[in-house]
Amino acid sequence: MGSNHSSSSEQELHNGQDTLEKGNRIAAAGVVAQNARTREFLLGLKKTAKEGEGLHSLNEKQVMAHGSLLGISIKNKKVEEVADELADALLQDMECTVPSQNGTLDAVAPPERKLVWNNIGVTPAGPVYEVDQASRQVVGETQDTHGKMVDQFLRLGIAFSMNSVASGSIAQDCLLGLPQRATIKANPGALRDDTINIALNANESSLAAELIKIIRTAEVGQMAEEVGARGIQLYGLCCSDPLSENHIDGVIPLSNARLSQPVIATGALDLWLTTSQDILPNMLDAARCLKTVVVVTSESGCLPGVEYLGQINTQENAQSLEELARRIVFRAVESYKNRRDICRIIPPSEIEAMVGFNRDTLEQRYGCMSSVSSAMINKKIQGIANITGCSRYSFLPEEKLSAMIDILLENNILIFTSGCISSQIVKMGYCSSKSVHKCGSKLQEFLGTKMPPVWHFSNCLDNIHLVFVFREIAKYTGRPIKSLPLAQVIPQCFNEKEFCTALAYRTLGLNSYHCEQSAVRDASDLVDFLPEETKDLLGSSLTIYADPEKLAEKIVADFDQARSDICWR
Repeated sequence: MGSNHSSSSEQELHNGQDTLEKGNRIAAAGVVAQNARTREFLLGLKKTAKEGEGLHSLNEKQVMAHGSLLGISIKNKKVEEVADELADALLQDMECTVPSQNGTLDAVAPPERKLVWNNIGVTPAGPVYEVDQASRQVVGETQDTHGKMVDQFLRLGIAFSMNSVASGSIAQDCLLGLPQRATIKANPGALRDDTINIALNANESSLAAELIKIIRTAEVGQMAEEVGARGIQLYGLCCSDPLSENHIDGVIPLSNARLSQPVIATGALDLWLTTSQDILPNMLDAARCLKTVVVVTSESGCLPGVEYLGQINTQENAQSLEELARRIVFRAVESYKNRRDICRIIPPSEIEAMVGFNRDTLEQRYGCMSSVSSAMINKKIQGIANITGCSRYSFLPEEKLSAMIDILLENNILIFTSGCISSQIVKMGYCSSKSVHKCGSKLQEFLGTKMPPVWHFSNCLDNIHLVFVFREIAKYTGRPIKSLPLAQVIPQCFNEKEFCTALAYRTLGLNSYHCEQSAVRDASDLVDFLPEETKDLLGSSLTIYADPEKLAEKIVADFDQARSDICWR
C-alpha cells in the first residue's frame, strides 16, 4: 500500500509539473512577444534622441520625469542626452541578469510588493534572462523542482509587467506624451457595411482628392463589384476639428484620432490610411484583431504591422500621386476580400466618450489621488474593477458585457478600462458622463455630472499607468494593494498576452476574474494552482465564472469582504 501510495503521489506531482511547465511556456511566450514590441519603442526613442528622427519628437516633460525616476542625472543636460541615457538604461534592464540590478523594477514597483517578492524569492532579473531560464528549466520529479518551477512562473509574471510592459510604456510617454483628458465624439453610425471602407487619418487633401477620382472610375467600380461590395467609401478619421477631409465632397466625417479604436472595433474599416504621427498603439491592437490594414505614406511611421505603400510627392512628380492612390485603393479591395469572416457591427448613433485617464490627469482633476482614496474609505466608491483584454464578439456579446458592467456600477464600483475590449465599452456609452445614472447613489455623488462611470486608460499595454494609480491609492489609504477592494477583470483570457497580464496583476496583489481562461483550460493542476497557491504566496487569487453576471456578483461579494476585513464601513 505504501509503495502504491508513493507511486500515485509521484505521478500526481509529475502531472502538476507538466502543467506548470505549460504555464511557464505560455507566460514566456507572452513575455517574448511584448519584449519585441517594447524593443521597437526603445530603439525608436534612442534613434530620435541621437538623430532627431523617428516617429515622433521627444516630449521633454516625460523624458525628464522618467529619467529622474530611474536615477538618471538630468541637471544641465539636454533632453536628447537624457532620452539617450534613459533608452540605454531601459534596454540594459531588459537584459539584466541580476535581480538587484533591475533599476526599472525598483523604480516602478510598489514598495510593499518588492518586499513580498524578496521574501518569497521571486524578484526577477530582466525579462530576457527570465525567458532564457524558463526555457532551460528541466522538469524533475522532486518537490524542490516543483518549487523552482513555481518561482520561475511568478518571475515571468513580474518581469512582464515591471519591465516588458513598463519599459515600453515609458518609451511611449517620452515619444507621444501623456494623453490629456478630454470628451470627444465619433460618428461610427455613418459607416456602411456593404462598401469597401477607407479611413483617412489627417491626410493631405491632394491625396484625398486623388483617391476620390480613382474610386469613381468604372474600373474600380467593377473591381468592387467583383468582390461583392457596392463601391468604395472614404471617411475622415483625423486628429483635430475641423477636419480638412470633411471639406472634400465624398469624404464622410467619422472621428478624430483619439476615438479611432472604437471606430476600428466596429469591424467596418478595411483600410486605415495615415501620413501623420498619430499612430497610437491602441489603434494598432484593434486593427490587428480585426484585420484592418494600416497604411502609411512615410517610412518613418512604419511600426510593426503597418504597411508602407509609397511617399506623397506632389511637387516633383504629379503622376506619382496617382500611382500611390491606385496602390492604396487596390490594397483596400484586397483587404475587403480577406476580411469576409469579420463581423461588421455598426452602432446606430453618435458615440461620446471621455478619454485620457492616468495619474497625472486624475491629479489635475482632483488635486491629488487622496480624493479618490478618501472616496473609497467613505464608501462612495465601493471598489475599483479594471476591465481589460482583447475583444472576441462571438464569445462575449455586448449585452453580456453590459449586464456585468451594470451590476458593478449599481453597487457603486468604479470601473477602469483599457485594451481592445474598451472599444466595446466606449461604443456602449459607458465612458460618457451621460451614463452616470447607471451608478448607485453613492458613486453618482462622487462622480457628479461631469465624470463618466468608466474611466478609459488607453491600451492594455499602458498598464503601468494603472499601477501608478493603484500604488497612489495604497499610499493614501495606508493599506497594501492586496487588502484593498481592487480587481483585474479579463473576461476572455485566450492568448499569452492576456494570460501574462492576469498573472502580472496577481503578482501585484490584485485578484483576477475571468469568464474563460482557455490558455490553460486543459491544464487542470495549473488551474488549481492559480487560485490556491497564489493566494498564499501573493495575497491574490483567480476566479472563473462562465456567466458574466455571476462573475460581477462574485466581485461585489469579494469587495464587501475586503472592506469588512479592513474595517471600512
